[in-house]
Amino acid sequence: MRKFGLFAAVTAIAVAIDQTTKVWARASLGTPGMSRREIVPGFFDLVLSQNTGVAFSMLRGVSGGRWLLTLFALVAVTVIVLVVRKQPERPRFPIVMFALIAGGALGNFIDRLLFGSVTDFLLAHWHHHYWPVFNVADISLVAGVIGSLLVRPPRAEPAKK
Repeated sequence: MRKFGLFAAVTAIAVAIDQTTKVWARASLGTPGMSRREIVPGFFDLVLSQNTGVAFSMLRGVSGGRWLLTLFALVAVTVIVLVVRKQPERPRFPIVMFALIAGGALGNFIDRLLFGSVTDFLLAHWHHHYWPVFNVADISLVAGVIGSLLVRPPRAEPAKK
């Protein structure tokens, strides 16, 4: 099935880009929270952060949260694979969106498994109003979810009489 080849390729690319950028961030950005590199003044910086929670640091410090989130990622990817299995070969856009979601989930899963936290390093802000620090896996997840919401399900064929 070609759709699984596409799904696997996009998922692998998303994970590879995520993990490569995180390796770079851990090696280049110093101690978490201690140094910041301004990239676009007033809008975008790089700052190393280790997030033990989920988006916006929710569940940070929850006992067993690392394993709960790791299990959730595995269940989510399994469900995504089952959904992809039911998708037609075409259009390919939904397959790519599901792969982006899976790639993002797996990218953060790898961090939790290896380090006990997720490496974040991208900081968007509007002067002194800051968005939480994020990473490429988060971008992949959000792009996949938004793209999936934009996809309209195929219309059912009218019943033949």
